Amino acid sequence: MGLDIVELVMAVEEGFGIDIADEEAERIVTVGDLRDAILRRLKNPDPFRVWDALCEMIAESAGVLRPQIKPETSLGELGID
Repeated sequence: MGLDIVELVMAVEEGFGIDIADEEAERIVTVGDLRDAILRRLKNPDPFRVWDALCEMIAESAGVLRPQIKPETSLGELGID
């Protein structure tokens, strides 16, 4: 797992007030994988708000435009290695 992914996971953990185990973080390949990890940890999450906040974090972290971010997009495609 590269430094960019570690930093993104740490930002997600802080932003959502959750913890993602290292073993699970290592299996995160796509934006959708990360979204699903977040949703599993929140009680009664609003999937649309989670998606919106996650896209904002990724856009800022990777310097990409939001239309480039889709659930099936790999983090590597966004330059997050």
